[in-house]
Amino acid sequence: MSIDGRSSTAAATIHINHWCLTEGCRAWGGFGHARSKYAATEWWSWEHYPHKPTVTEEEAGDIGDRHSNHAVLSDI
Repeated sequence: MSIDGRSSTAAATIHINHWCLTEGCRAWGGFGHARSKYAATEWWSWEHYPHKPTVTEEEAGDIGDRHSNHAVLSDI
């Protein structure tokens, strides 16, 4: 069995585990953020990710209403 199409570079075999930065959390850090391209990336689980959108259900409903009203008006 061959492994054709696989990279032979050393970097291709590197795997880095990144866990959530929140103390006591043992979850996989699937959401990363770096302050710049020169800074190290910090990783969080979705539960602790500090850069989540902060749209409430009420705001989301208002946005949906505006979009549905726009669609109706554009058909006139």
